[in-house]
Amino acid sequence: MIEAALVAPGFAVTEPEKTVTVGFGRNAVLGVAPEVIAAVKSGQIRRFFLIGGCDGAKPGRDYYTKLAESLPRTA
Repeated sequence: MIEAALVAPGFAVTEPEKTVTVGFGRNAVLGVAPEVIAAVKSGQIRRFFLIGGCDGAKPGRDYYTKLAESLPRTA
């Protein structure tokens, strides 16, 4: 399989790189805790939304993305 993959032509089109943010374990949040606390105290952050779930790879399975995009930018 490896030999076949090495001689394969590859993708016809290369898409630009993009970043997909996944997983926010408690350590990631704790690393910015002082900044988040300061933003809450100053009123820059007034709400938190926790979205626990995962979209599927197939079209139409983007419930959580649509939910996140529908949330108000400011409140």
